[in-house]
Amino acid sequence: MRVVLSKVLFAIGTLLFVLVFNFFLFRIAGDPIKDLIRGNPRLSEAGRERLIKERGLREGYLTQFRIYVSQTLHGNLGVSFQTNQPVSTMIRKAMPNTLILVGTSTILAVMKDAAAAESVTIRAKEQLDPNLWTCACKTI
Repeated sequence: MRVVLSKVLFAIGTLLFVLVFNFFLFRIAGDPIKDLIRGNPRLSEAGRERLIKERGLREGYLTQFRIYVSQTLHGNLGVSFQTNQPVSTMIRKAMPNTLILVGTSTILAVMKDAAAAESVTIRAKEQLDPNLWTCACKTI
């Protein structure tokens, strides 16, 4: 139970770090208001002001961060500055290809590692552990 709790706390800490890092990375690396204007050249002035107010871009960093966390926790990942589409829709469209790529590479990596382990075992003239393939398949 203690191990599970420590892993859950570590996962939560990692998610918090990623949330804070991503927020400040895009604030430090550039100006979100200028990025919004540059990313949407056809956006009207009224539309631009609406987005700036909606995203709290004229507020302080703490207020912006609070809005960012609240929207992220509610699944609202915002709208892409470049395509003006909801980010969640863009992620949903890319998910099948991503899962195919990750799944295929994971299976190939496990097979390669199992073959390498078998090769090393044979070279050492030891009997191959019958649980090797079972363990490798369970990691998939």
